[in-house]
Amino acid sequence: VMASNSKRYKTAKKYNPLGQAVPATAVKSFIINGEKILRLIQMSRDVDVNATKVRFAIIPLFKFRLANLLEFMVLHAQKHIAQARQLLNDFQ
Repeated sequence: VMASNSKRYKTAKKYNPLGQAVPATAVKSFIINGEKILRLIQMSRDVDVNATKVRFAIIPLFKFRLANLLEFMVLHAQKHIAQARQLLNDFQ
């Protein structure tokens, strides 16, 4: 899955580790969350993801189609991977 929207958004300073070492706990948490996303996608095989609506913890007022929420989660993870690759390239 690749993002069709290449618009850049500013990250809040408290979430932007530019110039700071990324703690091992953050990397471990990212991997664990990636595994959870993968399990959710696998579990959704028996569900109509376009008809199923779920609340998103960050924005609980609204319900989203499960397909859209899973796509968002994957694209968001891909963004973090791209950022990590860029940091690696910058320091080589």
